[in-house]
Amino acid sequence: MTEPGAVKLTAEDRATAEEGRSSVPLLGAINNWFFAPVDARAYAAFRIGYAAATACVLLDLWRLRHTLIGHASMIDNAGGHWVRAPINCFLWVQSSPTGVSLLLGIALLACLLLGLGIGVRLSALVLWVYQVSLGAAVLPAYSGFDAVLRVLAIVVLISPTSSVWTVRARDGERPPTKLPRYGLRLIQWQFLLIYTSTVWLKAPDIFWRSGEAVAYFSMSMFARIPGAHLANWPAVYTFLTWSTLIVEAAIPWLMWKRSTRLLGLVLGLSLHFGISLMSKIGLFAVVMAPMYMAFLEARDFEAISAWLSKSAGLWRRFRISRRDGPNADTD
Repeated sequence: MTEPGAVKLTAEDRATAEEGRSSVPLLGAINNWFFAPVDARAYAAFRIGYAAATACVLLDLWRLRHTLIGHASMIDNAGGHWVRAPINCFLWVQSSPTGVSLLLGIALLACLLLGLGIGVRLSALVLWVYQVSLGAAVLPAYSGFDAVLRVLAIVVLISPTSSVWTVRARDGERPPTKLPRYGLRLIQWQFLLIYTSTVWLKAPDIFWRSGEAVAYFSMSMFARIPGAHLANWPAVYTFLTWSTLIVEAAIPWLMWKRSTRLLGLVLGLSLHFGISLMSKIGLFAVVMAPMYMAFLEARDFEAISAWLSKSAGLWRRFRISRRDGPNADTD
């Protein structure tokens, strides 16, 4: 029975209404995915880590700046690719070694200011321009970790900021403890793409599939101590090769889940530490480490803080016991 005055809905109207109702939770889930509040310390930790990683790469480049950048460098910068680059601040100083040093010094200053939280967006913009210019000026020597730093500079530029862990924080001021998470999501996606594409490129390779890649790498110019020391240990180099693939494939998914995040963090940092020990491409590990900070939540920072406090207390008791002997008061 239809009540008097009621509007009779057709099947199409009911389907439209159902679609509208079902889309609301989807929009809410998308909004929560990108803009739900997260601990501001995650942004602060990533900002400081990114600034430190960029400074390390810059300092590594410093000794080769005149060899790689400038009109008299080993790279033929007169070949035309500089002219085609949309942004290249090194064009202004290509004939001046002092100018090259000055621009690198400005980039280092931007790293320092970014780490301290002074002029965050301007510092990130300076570093992005520097990275784009570097790619134009030394394209043959531009590495994968340089490209990662360039992408992350944009993320820092557009991410929300606060005075958490900065010199801008004033006594008595309570900076925002929660910020929208969209910037961290962009970092997490980049993190996922890097590891997934790495495994995608390695898996079809015959040397990775046979387990021999690490053995051949240890004999290459990129090994920290080149030699055939692993060639006679097939079980060792096969384990290292396959375990590297497995860990790289698992890390992004372990970091996404809260219950497995600690395992992902330990495996990821251990993997990069091992690569740094065995190879001369340790800077890639330095660049990747700050991206792990994008996955941390409030409970993670509380756990880290508690662990640091406990460690500091144990260290203090140890120092007192050594200074005062066995009768020291350690309360």
